[in-house]
Amino acid sequence: MLNPETEKFPAPESHIQYSHHPWDQHQYHHHQQVITQHPFNVQVSLLLPDSPSVPREVRDVLTYDTQFYHISNLPVEQFSNPVFVQTFINNGEVYALSCDTRLDVDDSAAITPDGHLHLLLGKLTYHQVPLNGRLSRHILRKPKERFVVEMNLKDLSNQKKVTEALQEVSLSFNWWLAWVPKDPGVCPSSVAKYFHDLSYNVRERHTTVKQKVLGDTLMPLLTKQEEECTAKEGEKTKQTEGCEDEVEPEEILEWIGCQALGVNLPSEATTVCEVTCPRPNVKVTNLCSAHCSGFFTPATVSLMVNRLKKWLEQRSEEVVPWVCATVYGHPDSLVSWLGREHTFGAEGDNMYTLLLTRMEVQVFTVSGPVKPKRLYVKSNNNK
Repeated sequence: MLNPETEKFPAPESHIQYSHHPWDQHQYHHHQQVITQHPFNVQVSLLLPDSPSVPREVRDVLTYDTQFYHISNLPVEQFSNPVFVQTFINNGEVYALSCDTRLDVDDSAAITPDGHLHLLLGKLTYHQVPLNGRLSRHILRKPKERFVVEMNLKDLSNQKKVTEALQEVSLSFNWWLAWVPKDPGVCPSSVAKYFHDLSYNVRERHTTVKQKVLGDTLMPLLTKQEEECTAKEGEKTKQTEGCEDEVEPEEILEWIGCQALGVNLPSEATTVCEVTCPRPNVKVTNLCSAHCSGFFTPATVSLMVNRLKKWLEQRSEEVVPWVCATVYGHPDSLVSWLGREHTFGAEGDNMYTLLLTRMEVQVFTVSGPVKPKRLYVKSNNNK
């Protein structure tokens, strides 16, 4: 039997934040702040016109020396070990995320580069851990049985208490782990050797790249076209100026998403598809759509953006109007922007898009609702 109240489910809210600034105004480099505030990145999608494949200088940033490590059944208390804290957390940035966990039903954990350990625990596990926490605000369920615990591993005054508390409960996960040392002369693989010497199963993982060429594609232009247009009405000809308006940010983001999915948007609406390429637009050839999967640190993403900018400046504006990169966070990461709790059930709050031109960079961030929404409908009292 169909539920007559399913139509009462509200549509999920989504907010697009858009900003842009010239490259030479370093004080307004909002894109660098966005990159730094988003620690766990698992995929980078690129759109590059007139490029049969990803340029070597860009590909090397994402694939060379960007390995990360998969550690099986590693207890959480190992990260609060004084030796680990002094060697790795105090001398670099640790990016650790529990993998193979589902955010809404499983216990999960993460370590952000500021040295904070984040735990998302069920009710039973939470009461076994003698640490203070709070109810999760975004995982909506009745009864509410999800709790968030956060602790600063750099705080020496609480280090012994945290270690003893974590040892009282068996909290072990499979982890993705990467370490960025402060000293460039130190090898990042030292963290893998550390856990290997403790007899844990450590496997090295590498970035995978999948790419395809979309062929001739209409690509929207970002600048306003002040040119004359001709509209024929019978035998009369009407001249209009400025008929091409600026493309809205939402339209650009929609076009980028369609290209990432391999959808070729037509110039005119049809009975089959009413979504068209934004105007003004230009036809480009060999539009490369690449998807790079791995575990990327903000430093890697920042270096990739600089390489993309240099590559763009070397190409003709007629054949390469602009390029873009979309960075996706882990869908089951318990933390997202600035270490805040990841909004589960609200889409799009774990990704951002950087659009690069020769003069400026445009930043698109898509976020869900700030306040959690009720995911169930009120019961019908007349039943």
